[in-house]
Amino acid sequence: MKPLLILGTLGAIGGAVLSVMIRTSLKDARLQKDELNRATVVLHDEIREQSKAIAETYATYSETQKNAKNEDLQAKALVTETKGKEEDLAGVKKEIEDIGAKKQAMQEEITRILGSSGTTEELLAKNEALKKENDAKVEEIDQISKEADAAKKAAAESQTLIGRLQQQQATRTKSIQLASRTGTISAVNPDFGFVIVNLGQNQGVTSESRLLVKRGNQLIGKLNIVRIEGSTTVADMDLKSITPGFAIQPEDEVVFDNSPS
Repeated sequence: MKPLLILGTLGAIGGAVLSVMIRTSLKDARLQKDELNRATVVLHDEIREQSKAIAETYATYSETQKNAKNEDLQAKALVTETKGKEEDLAGVKKEIEDIGAKKQAMQEEITRILGSSGTTEELLAKNEALKKENDAKVEEIDQISKEADAAKKAAAESQTLIGRLQQQQATRTKSIQLASRTGTISAVNPDFGFVIVNLGQNQGVTSESRLLVKRGNQLIGKLNIVRIEGSTTVADMDLKSITPGFAIQPEDEVVFDNSPS
């Protein structure tokens, strides 16, 4: 009987131990499953945020391409208008040359008449006729001179307009070029309120440039340029322009502000 009792006791103990082990294993499995579920939720959230960021970046790219295309069309229109003004200027210059040739021909005719010979009566008659003809020629020359002055004035105005159109074209071309150049914040010093940007003189940054900081489509703030080097720029953060709830961080996008000041 004792062996049977011992065996029964050992069986009961073994069953209890096995039951505890099974419950512990099930508990560990549930914990692992819960942890896996939480990790899956976090991963889904990250994927959703990345998808949103990709969509915003593509929207910004599309808008930039659209603006660049519009600027290019306006620049081509300016080129066409400038060409027309240059043709008008060439026509005015041709009119001035024609007037000068006509004036020279009149002077030669007067010289030819003064050099003729004849009797005293003939010379007096010719002199009287010459006087009248000379008065008429002088009046005509004065009129031609006035027309020449008006043509010169028109030419000067056309030249001024062409220069202004060329300047506008150069400004628009530069605006298009700058709109396609972007950089990033390389480093931020919050204690002293300045940042380092990976754009410099080589990328078209000047002391008059205005730089904006963006994150996706969100404007973060503006920068005040302190020092410009070949490929980097040191700038103070314009604290008054910082959007509430945001702070400039490394890898934030930096673009040129081409809007009218």
